[in-house]
Amino acid sequence: MKAEAVIDAGICGFETQVTAASDDDRTVSCDVRTKCEKIAVFATALKQLGRIDAFQEISPASRSLVL
Repeated sequence: MKAEAVIDAGICGFETQVTAASDDDRTVSCDVRTKCEKIAVFATALKQLGRIDAFQEISPASRSLVL
């Protein structure tokens, strides 16, 4: 499964393209493409996490890796 989004941040004028993909319907890898320096820092940190357990991210019993 794959989802894609194009985000127009508005005030800075930069566009961000995000692709989230999962081949097991549970863990997700994200690819973020942007020219915005601040979002690029977030994208690098997100990439270092590797595949993210989507169920863990939405569980109120655990802490979010993404946030």
